[in-house]
Amino acid sequence: EQELQARTFVDVTHPDDVKADVNLAVQLFQFKIPEYQIDKRYIAKDGHLLWAHISVSLLRDESEETHLRLVMVEDITERKRAEDEIRHLNADLEQRIAERTGELEDMNRTLRNEIHERTRAEEALRASEAGFRLLAENAQDLVYRARLMPSVHFEYMSPSSLNIYGYSPEEFYANPDLIFQLIYPEDRPILEAIVRGELVSDELRPLRWTCKDGRVIWLEQRQVPIYDENGQLVAFEGI
Repeated sequence: EQELQARTFVDVTHPDDVKADVNLAVQLFQFKIPEYQIDKRYIAKDGHLLWAHISVSLLRDESEETHLRLVMVEDITERKRAEDEIRHLNADLEQRIAERTGELEDMNRTLRNEIHERTRAEEALRASEAGFRLLAENAQDLVYRARLMPSVHFEYMSPSSLNIYGYSPEEFYANPDLIFQLIYPEDRPILEAIVRGELVSDELRPLRWTCKDGRVIWLEQRQVPIYDENGQLVAFEGI
C-alpha cells in the first residue's frame, strides 16, 4: 500500500493504455462525464502484465471543493487470456476453411475440365442432338464427404443423390448403413477396402449401385483420403 501511495496510476499502467485512461480522467474532473469504465493493462511489481476492468466515479467531500476518484479494479487477466485463445482458434479455423475452400475449388476446376473433355469426346461419337441432350441430362455429379470415425457416416451429400440413387441426402444422414445396402454385392469388397484405407488412391473407380427403384447403375467415382495429425485415415471427400 505504501509503495502504491508513492506512485500515480500512470506509473503502474502499461504505456499504450495511459492515454485513453488519462483522457477519460480529464473528462471526469471537468464534469463532462459522471463516471467511466475501461479495460487496461497494469504492470505488476515483478514486471508481468495483468488485465483489469476499472470502474471510476467522481466523489466530492462535504465542502464540495475536493474531488476524489473512486476506482474499482477487477482482475480480468484470465478472461482476456481466454478471449485471446478464442480469437486464435477462430483465426486458425478461418485459415483452415480458406485452405479447404481452395482445395474444393481446385477439385471443381478439375471436374469441369474432365466434363468438358468428356463432352467433347461424346460429341464426336454421337450423331444426334438427342444423344447429346441425354448425356447432358445425366451428367449430374455427386459430391460427398464421409467420416470414418467412430463409424462410417456422411457429413455431407449433395442434392444430386436424389437424381442418382433416388435417395435424398437426409436419408443417407439418417441411415449410415444405407450406402452399404446400395452397393452391388459383387462390388461390396471394393467399397469395404476403400473404407479400411486399403484403396486410397484418387484414381477413377467404377462401381455398381442399386437405386431406390431397383435399377442397377454404374458410377465412376474418385475419392480423396483425409488424414488427421497422426496420419490416420479419418474421412473421404469424393465426386
